[in-house]
Amino acid sequence: IAFVEPGPDTLARLDASEAGRALLIEATPRGWWYSAPLAEGRLVAAFMTDPAGLREGRAPTWARARGLAPHTDERLRCFAEPARWWVRGAGPQLLESTRPRQLAIGDAMRAGDPLAGQGIEHALDSAARGAAALLAHESGEAVAIERYLAHEREQFFEHLRIREQLYAAVERFADQAFWRARVSKASEG
Repeated sequence: IAFVEPGPDTLARLDASEAGRALLIEATPRGWWYSAPLAEGRLVAAFMTDPAGLREGRAPTWARARGLAPHTDERLRCFAEPARWWVRGAGPQLLESTRPRQLAIGDAMRAGDPLAGQGIEHALDSAARGAAALLAHESGEAVAIERYLAHEREQFFEHLRIREQLYAAVERFADQAFWRARVSKASEG
């Protein structure tokens, strides 16, 4: 993914309309855009694509991706080119083991696809369940940790099912490699 947050030198005021204050997700043949307003008229924008889509470099990828997303492009017009870039891998991952006396929670345990929008909910649920499992284990319940890990595995595979539905719902790009790969990977999960 390419993640961009305009810095203080690129501040711009977003449109005061409802659209300017809303989260925007927009599909393109090569991936999808996420943008959301921040404080002080700033904006965070991310383009989710495959690593192969970044071969041409960050700036050309950014410009081409904007050109395929008319709503995102319109939103970003009032911003200067990003001063900083972040590129990070993102996608579903499940931790298969834990260390003695340590228990992974949240994204450390299982990371989901950002499009599913389950990150904060998962982090909070996982923290509560993880804490309960640790307390139960310390109180002598030998299976508490395993029960927590089994729940996380179950939720991970449920996430993959939801993810497949989300990517399959973008029918106009069903023939594009980016979208096909995510439906196929979810089916294999």
